Amino acid sequence: MPLAESRMSANAIVLCGRYSDVSAASATTYFAAPEAGYIKEIHIARDGALGTGNNVLTLTTQAGAVGATLTMATAGAAGDTDSLELSKAEANNYVAAGEGFWLVSDGGGVTSGAANVVVVLEAY
Repeated sequence: MPLAESRMSANAIVLCGRYSDVSAASATTYFAAPEAGYIKEIHIARDGALGTGNNVLTLTTQAGAVGATLTMATAGAAGDTDSLELSKAEANNYVAAGEGFWLVSDGGGVTSGAANVVVVLEAY
């Protein structure tokens, strides 16, 4: 059986983070860009259900909030994933080498729960 073809380019850098409680208001996961580039994708996998509301995650760079947000739907269960693909054209999506950026939850999900985050940075 042949291996599946990867969608990632040779310039893709994968960064991993974790929320101890993604449903806490203003819960934040921080990342550092090892090289200059733009944030291409964000993927999050939850450890449990959210409860009564959606969590909206906002990506912020040193320049400000990136235009698009990632929504974790209430209906999800442990192991479910949510993803967001971004373009170079998104406002504030560029990060310099060594620069920090972060993902902030609005806490709308109410129920405590951890979540793992994967960010794909397209270096250039």
